[in-house]
Amino acid sequence: MYETKLSILIFNYTSKPLLEQCLYAVQAATTGMDLELFIIDDHSSDEIKPFVTEHFPHITPDDNQINFTTTKEDAIRQSQGEYILLLNSNTIIGEESLRTLCFFMDEHPKIGLLGSKLIDIHGVFRPESKQRFPSWLTAFCKKTGLVHLFPQSRSELSHLNENKQHKVDVLPDTFLLIRHEAFDQTRRPEGELNYQEAHIEHCYRIMQAGYKNYYYPERILYFDPLSPPAKKKKKIKHRRLLILCEEDHFETIKAIAVKQMPELEYVNLWDLDVERVTDAICRRNQMKGFTDYVFCYPDARFEQMLLFMDKMVNKNSNYHFYNLKNKRFFSPEK
Repeated sequence: MYETKLSILIFNYTSKPLLEQCLYAVQAATTGMDLELFIIDDHSSDEIKPFVTEHFPHITPDDNQINFTTTKEDAIRQSQGEYILLLNSNTIIGEESLRTLCFFMDEHPKIGLLGSKLIDIHGVFRPESKQRFPSWLTAFCKKTGLVHLFPQSRSELSHLNENKQHKVDVLPDTFLLIRHEAFDQTRRPEGELNYQEAHIEHCYRIMQAGYKNYYYPERILYFDPLSPPAKKKKKIKHRRLLILCEEDHFETIKAIAVKQMPELEYVNLWDLDVERVTDAICRRNQMKGFTDYVFCYPDARFEQMLLFMDKMVNKNSNYHFYNLKNKRFFSPEK
């Protein structure tokens, strides 16, 4: 019925650095998969297209192609995948994430929408990863402040374990896997597509059609530099840095990091030639008071980075990435 297994729709917001990091992660996660890729880039596709084709010539198998559009409507109309993944360019996914989630959908044919565990740039779980439909009680408790006394009235399902799968009502479209069959069944009778509806209504219509919306705790890094902060942020103090890489790359990364953060007082190596990424989450390292961590890709896999960020006790740490493929030092906070 569908020509390919997965259609990935990446929504870019005129930011090449963000898109570049996202595409490296997608490339690592889709090696050998049957898929098609759409990049939706409003008003700047003429700039993005040569950039992507030059730097990512093999991001999809040879018999597929990268498609460039300026609207979500065009991408959804053209997509031929059994599953459709909506993905913001300000995300980083793990190498096994898409295979895991597609397999989960295969095993549960009544799931219409599947979302994941979003973490922010400090490794903090984002509660909007799973929500209930809004109600008068939700609105009343939020407006009166009673939400602190009745946490279960929140639209976010924060009382549910973030590391377990759950049936939920609403999932964010930052990272959202859609069963194409369910999407086709929930189009409006007049032929309008679901993306023209409010997102909450989209989730509701999927459930009304007899499908389930599920949360699955697969880690996805999501950061949103476009959103204005609620209050003025304090200046970040970069004091002590741990670089996770192979020893041969340490001095190069150290020089770049010191240039980026001249206030650093101490820089140390976690040698991935001899120790694992997650072993760095140890008491002796935490006692050293590291304020910053640099992950070197592909010395460390994306999924190892996400696991580290999620499991690190200190949620005030700052994370940076150095990509050996493009020689780019990337700080999500900037």
